[in-house]
Amino acid sequence: MTASLRPMTGDAPDRAGSYDLAALGYAEQEYQLDGTAESYVLVRERTADGHWAVRPSRPAPFTTRVVVRQPADTAAFSGTVVVEWLNVSGGVDASPDWL
Repeated sequence: MTASLRPMTGDAPDRAGSYDLAALGYAEQEYQLDGTAESYVLVRERTADGHWAVRPSRPAPFTTRVVVRQPADTAAFSGTVVVEWLNVSGGVDASPDWL
């Protein structure tokens, strides 16, 4: 896999709800992540145990975004990272764990 990460300009579309992150000592930044991921195809039928035989296939390009909320003072970072998938099922980004 190859990837590149670059900051995006402007406010992230998934704002931090009603929180004023700056007043709480946090910053928010949105990044665009582009790359090429490994792709696989099944060799045999799927099994009930979830252990499936696969072989590498063609690489697949991808583009996605990452929203990072972190302490504005990087020295205050504890080292803990929480990852949340932004659910787009309703047609908009939703981060129910964050809210």
